[in-house]
Amino acid sequence: MSAPKPILYHYHFSPYAHKISYYLTLRSLPFFTVPQPPVLPRPDLALLGITYRRIPLLALGNVVYADTPLILAELEQRFPDGALGGGEEAKTWAKWSDKVFRSAVGCIPANAVTGSEAFRKDREDFQGRALPAGAAAANRPRALAGLAKGFEKVEDTLKDGRDWIMSGKVTLADVNAVWVLEWMINLQGALEGSDITKEKYPLTFAWVERFLGCMGKIARGDLITGEQAKAMILAEAEEEKAGDTAKVTPVDTGRNHPQFGRLVACEGGRVILEVTPSEESRTVKVVFPEDGFEVATADAAKL
Repeated sequence: MSAPKPILYHYHFSPYAHKISYYLTLRSLPFFTVPQPPVLPRPDLALLGITYRRIPLLALGNVVYADTPLILAELEQRFPDGALGGGEEAKTWAKWSDKVFRSAVGCIPANAVTGSEAFRKDREDFQGRALPAGAAAANRPRALAGLAKGFEKVEDTLKDGRDWIMSGKVTLADVNAVWVLEWMINLQGALEGSDITKEKYPLTFAWVERFLGCMGKIARGDLITGEQAKAMILAEAEEEKAGDTAKVTPVDTGRNHPQFGRLVACEGGRVILEVTPSEESRTVKVVFPEDGFEVATADAAKL
């Protein structure tokens, strides 16, 4: 039986969503897209009973996957013909890019954050702390230094003449590494005042350009509404079952918006919740990785 057509929930300037878009484009996998606002609320996800706030999310049938490494792993498994591969080394590059991302956030131009009060407040909710005026500017030199280490790592990897991170072809290692550096290169003002330039890191800049050229035009997917997506997802759903309630919460950002549901399984590195949308008896399964998330069951979930 063929895998269902993926449904991607994202907003266009999310760098993590870019990673999934790049993958789908490279694989030429058809998908539906449900654009989301960059700030809460997100009514399309509320239709499914999803309160977890991080983007992107991807649905396959009536299962919604959270967290980009999990999404990519599932796509590799469900669509094996032409899978990019990369194994454990690709996973290492994913963890590396997450660390670089923390520095990259500090390089976002101030006007990109402070230009919208709603966006600033949403980011405070996301991070779980206030963002004092002037803090970003004060932290920028340290953030640029951390970002430079990311460029140095890739430059060192490519110095033996290889075109791609692991071999003579694009793998998940490239997808997992390129998104954060490409984001910084093409985000106006992000590298201003730094020595992160094409002259200093020629191999890395060329690799980013080569990757973008390999993709061609980035796929946008077939646009559908949240209601249409809900109908597709619930079409394959099961009836609600009795069971213990659980709460899944990210350990770092987005902690103010945990996901509640019936705990189906917590094994094999995955946590599976069964979520019942409002006024529905059919359910949606929401899958999280165990790594990076806390799971509380029964009475603890009510706290």
